[in-house]
Amino acid sequence: MRLFKTNEISPVVMLDFVFLFGLILVGCLIIVYWVIFSIQQKTSIVEFIKTVDQDPTYPIFHILAELITAVVSILAGLLVYLNNPLGRSLALCAAGMLIYAGINTISGSIPGKRILTIFLFGTSCFGLIILAYFLLNPT
Repeated sequence: MRLFKTNEISPVVMLDFVFLFGLILVGCLIIVYWVIFSIQQKTSIVEFIKTVDQDPTYPIFHILAELITAVVSILAGLLVYLNNPLGRSLALCAAGMLIYAGINTISGSIPGKRILTIFLFGTSCFGLIILAYFLLNPT
């Protein structure tokens, strides 16, 4: 049984659904990444930050920025789903944040971690696609 007939849904609505699902998924994956990271360190993220040899304020702001990106992405996806006009504007913000987060994290990624680099590059590309889509389809 099909949930909808193909003539009942426009391509724009279908793309909205794909992108809102993607925003929610990426936001959740960012949160899951930091939870797994914390578990692997066998310490809390706060304790990990205290042990960083470099300037300890950078990891704090980096983690905070990524968690804010995750929340904005999830919220944008939910608001687009609810057809709230603020959702599309927030999706543009989330797209920009994803582009920045991907590029910034790739620049500091550890050599030899190809999967992580591919995921981060994909996140930046996804952000660019969302940005272009919501700019070219304002309604």
